[in-house]
Amino acid sequence: MMDRFWDFLLGKKAGKKEYHELVKTVRRSDAGKKQAREQLKSMMESDDPEVLNQIAEARIRLYSQAAYEGDEQAQYRVGLSQAKLGNKEVSLEWLTGLAKKGDVKAMKAIARGYAQNGIYGYSREEYRHWTQKAAEAGDAQAQADLGLFYAAKNEKLSRYWYQKSAKQNWPAGCVGLGKAYYNEALLSFGKQEDGRREALMQKAEQYFLLAANGAAKNRDFAAACHELGVFYETTAPGEETAKRAAYFYYQAWSGGKQNEDREAFERIRDKYGLKVHTEDPEKWEHEIFG
Repeated sequence: MMDRFWDFLLGKKAGKKEYHELVKTVRRSDAGKKQAREQLKSMMESDDPEVLNQIAEARIRLYSQAAYEGDEQAQYRVGLSQAKLGNKEVSLEWLTGLAKKGDVKAMKAIARGYAQNGIYGYSREEYRHWTQKAAEAGDAQAQADLGLFYAAKNEKLSRYWYQKSAKQNWPAGCVGLGKAYYNEALLSFGKQEDGRREALMQKAEQYFLLAANGAAKNRDFAAACHELGVFYETTAPGEETAKRAAYFYYQAWSGGKQNEDREAFERIRDKYGLKVHTEDPEKWEHEIFG
């Protein structure tokens, strides 16, 4: 059955059985069934537009009636599926209606649609508008996104939103706030007393560590570890801080597979002749932090 199912999805063979099998898989996946979710994830990872379109069409078939009857979860799913099919106006109609009723998921979906490479076309103002709506509603992810949006042009607003996000222990918010304190400390040299600079550096370290410890996704963990690598490499050069920098660069590479992190780890390891235990992270961590 699976071979026929895949043939159908790839446009090689169409039939009622295959289509109904797809609809059933989508329904089970959305209901939280692990096997169906993994099956659907595998299909979507193919990046074949026909496969993605078939899945979107299946969701529209599944949820349209409930959406018209006022079911908000169904309206959200139909809105996303219409976007994936390129039906921008229909998608926006569903999602905007939900967003106006206070649905944060819909607000964030609209914002993503207006981001670079978004389905609705790039618009900084629309992106900011809907991200801010979600941030004002208390969403930690949106607050971190808004902090990043303002980072290059309004430091005060950027820090305000990063602080909001960090209070909820959102990793990206903690990283953003840590970078804000770190940059302030760097700019303060020659302008402020050492005690003030030290306090800023301690805050930066605190928030980078919070981000790493609270990360549930590899990319969040990698981003926090990268900043910790930079922090320990640049703040107080020496073997002890180099050990920490190497450790966190390696952890960043393990989580994100970015070559710059692997290269930084190897550079510091070789420069100081460090003994590392990449095969036993717990032993390595214990040797560094006790």
